Amino acid sequence: MKKMIAIFMMLTTAISPLFRGLFFDLEASAFLAVLALLSFIYFIRKLTNKEDIFYNKWLLILGTLLVTAYCIAFITAVNPRKNLSILIQVTEYLVFSIVLYDYYHDKKEKLSLALMGPVVISAFINAIIGLEAITGAFRFLNDTLNNARVGGTLQYANTSAIYYMIAVIFSLTLMYLLDKPVYRVFLSGINTIILLAMLLTRSRGGYIVGFSAVLLYLIIKAKGFRLKSTGSFFCSAGPAFLIMQRVSALTATQNAITLTKLLLISFLATIFLAVIYEGVLLIILRAKIKLNLPKAFSLAVQISVVVLIIVSVFLLRNKIIALIPDNIINRFVKYNMLDNIRITFDIDALELISKNWLSGVGAGGWEVLYYSVQDSDYISRAVHNHFLEVFVDAGILGFLSFTSIVILSIYYMVKEVVKAEHLQKRIYLSGLFSGFAALVIHSTFDFDLSYVSIGLMFWVMIVLGTPESKHKIKLKSSLAAPLFIIISAALILVNGITAMAEYNAKKGLDLTVEKDYSAARSYYEEALRLDPYNYKYSFELSKLYSIFAYRSTSDEKATAWNEAALAMAERSTSQNPYLPENIRVLIRLYYDLDMPLEALEYAEKVVSYQPYYSQNYVLLARSYLEAAKHNLEMKNYDKAIELLEKCIEIEHPANIKPHSIFYNYQEDASTILDSIGTGERSY
Repeated sequence: MKKMIAIFMMLTTAISPLFRGLFFDLEASAFLAVLALLSFIYFIRKLTNKEDIFYNKWLLILGTLLVTAYCIAFITAVNPRKNLSILIQVTEYLVFSIVLYDYYHDKKEKLSLALMGPVVISAFINAIIGLEAITGAFRFLNDTLNNARVGGTLQYANTSAIYYMIAVIFSLTLMYLLDKPVYRVFLSGINTIILLAMLLTRSRGGYIVGFSAVLLYLIIKAKGFRLKSTGSFFCSAGPAFLIMQRVSALTATQNAITLTKLLLISFLATIFLAVIYEGVLLIILRAKIKLNLPKAFSLAVQISVVVLIIVSVFLLRNKIIALIPDNIINRFVKYNMLDNIRITFDIDALELISKNWLSGVGAGGWEVLYYSVQDSDYISRAVHNHFLEVFVDAGILGFLSFTSIVILSIYYMVKEVVKAEHLQKRIYLSGLFSGFAALVIHSTFDFDLSYVSIGLMFWVMIVLGTPESKHKIKLKSSLAAPLFIIISAALILVNGITAMAEYNAKKGLDLTVEKDYSAARSYYEEALRLDPYNYKYSFELSKLYSIFAYRSTSDEKATAWNEAALAMAERSTSQNPYLPENIRVLIRLYYDLDMPLEALEYAEKVVSYQPYYSQNYVLLARSYLEAAKHNLEMKNYDKAIELLEKCIEIEHPANIKPHSIFYNYQEDASTILDSIGTGERSY
């Protein structure tokens, strides 16, 4: 039973990238509920069998500290609901890793197979989906592309690139972990498709980090397998590289048949090359045995091959460059490290950290607060540096605990690679460390670990990298199992409710797109009933109620709907008070209900929260004007004059367009101010 649970957990982890990477709450909460259920059953079995639970001491301490950091973050969280969501994720990662460690701590080689095999197959499917989407023949796959960049089912090219390269490294590892020619040949064919998809992500960071990780893998691999692995890699890379330009040229052609033929040809060509390569290796091996060649000869051959590859690349560099699609070359030509927007993200994240370093601003804090520290108008829902994102979210404790987990894992893996005496262990540890290093490095300038699917794989690699006995502790089943059962039950409940709420919200969104607003309203109201603290649901309902107000046949009904919309908008804003989108909807509702003073209060707030967004200044100018008119009606001339002068004197950003209505509001304010006259001014 426990074996089946562990295997099913690994399969769930492997296939999770196929479900939009579990980036969105619907799929993420559903998968986390399944994993929590499996954990619950596992610990029930441990309790009934009176079996102790094993885990790594330092991972338990650091993981608990990370969970604690997100608990403390509630004190200063700007979006408590989002902080709860990430707290649930982090807790689930810890429980998930405990189950895997407990079952696999003395059978790591089986865990490596359970991880790497399914990940490679899943990445292969992912790559085919992403590549087929290029043609545009399958409209439902459009989300897997961004400007002709393959994003696969993760829908984001940069994370897809590093995911594909980890799969390639795992595939190279499996070739020699299983160590049978038929597996090596078949996996070479799979690798060429994954590599092709990776190349067409056009991810500069993915290329640099991914191919560096492959090089690291080839360097640290066990002696006797480096040259073999290098040959296997080039058997896959060659066909992928040769057809890359032709596949890229099929973008938006609707020609899926030609693309499929190219993929099949590439796959078969790789199989053919791999078979020849296996034959060459067999001949060399027999010659070596027959002639009893010294070790120095093998070393000389390896060095000669490396030199030959370098010289060949240098001599054929122009022809190689000619095979690369222009859009990939242009991305590198236009790249300027000094202008890299990610450096700006890091600087702004450090600005937020300097103000909230102790307990952070809660998960999701960056998403709503980065506007207030930016020096230019940009949109970024994530820091693009997971270490700094954790620091922003959970403060110094979160940052130190997460960073320590990563450092500890790297220490374990490096030490295990160096000390590995068994060949099989050295092989899987080399692949594990190279893949883990690639993910960690790439996560310093992208948001890969924001994907729950990548987060699960990250924690499996951490467990796989731990030593079998060092720092292993035994937790008494009578004490630990009931605690983990309670935690797992809570995770099932919360994730299950969240998944149901998100399902209703997804139905509501689909119906809104179809303009079936009445049905959409019912689904969103059900979502809000299930998850009353999710600001997104009340935000969407406020917009739907506004539509009903606009379509109402009587003023009385319109007012009632507008009031309902206002209540939802105020609720949404109270749950996430710094989100500009919420505030702008609220301001417009105040206009509709003739509440100019309330509109002005929030217009001033939204400008302070997001000073580089031009539309905020349009709302501010209108709010000053409407509030001034209201004060004139109330015969409060001094206040009206003050507001009109503020409207005229607004210091707006340079990106307001010359013909913007903003200037009309200022002209109206100036006209009214002139018409008041000297007598009223002195009043």
